[in-house]
Amino acid sequence: MTKLTLGIKDTDLINSVKDYAKKNHTSLNKITENYYRSLVENSDHKISPLIRSIIPKISINKTDTELKNQHHKYLEEKYK
Repeated sequence: MTKLTLGIKDTDLINSVKDYAKKNHTSLNKITENYYRSLVENSDHKISPLIRSIIPKISINKTDTELKNQHHKYLEEKYK
């Protein structure tokens, strides 16, 4: 294992991610590792910053297409 130190200024974001990790029985390390892995493995599929920003609220393990579809459904429901 290689150690990585990150600095995040947004304490609300940090607390939200900690809550997400706890609810999903995982660690911040695993979330970060999975996120970086998804960036590298899906580098040919670009998704918008908005969709990237809601990934923790949906699921960290979904594909870009699944995320876009789920976000589209969310918006349809929201603006009915």
